[in-house]
Amino acid sequence: MEMLFVIHSHMRWLVLLVAAVALVVTARTWIAKKTPGKIDGLATRLHAIMLTLQFLTGIITLVNRWGLDDGLLRYRMEHTTLMLVALTMSHLTGRWRGTPVATRNAFLMVVGSVILVLLAILVLPQGAARLGLG
Repeated sequence: MEMLFVIHSHMRWLVLLVAAVALVVTARTWIAKKTPGKIDGLATRLHAIMLTLQFLTGIITLVNRWGLDDGLLRYRMEHTTLMLVALTMSHLTGRWRGTPVATRNAFLMVVGSVILVLLAILVLPQGAARLGLG
């Protein structure tokens, strides 16, 4: 199970990379005032899929480490809660598909989910170090 934790820890970079691509794609479409194309839908779906996989590996890790008496359960629960909200936001991008505000709302949902993912990392005791901030 330690390998799953390592995968979960390193996969955050892939999640953030896919999120950055989704941000660029949706921002470009929104600023150009174009209707969302296939690439927009693919970028936001891929972001939601990556975040879902990250969340699932995190839940399995949380269950595996539940009984540890290391004083980190509170941080793990805060991390999980923030990630659940970020995951929900990433899946809401499809809610407005086909409406005039689809691109703007998809962009805002991806921005919100990225902010929450970063906060979820930072609430962990060594979160800033994991992001290379200290």
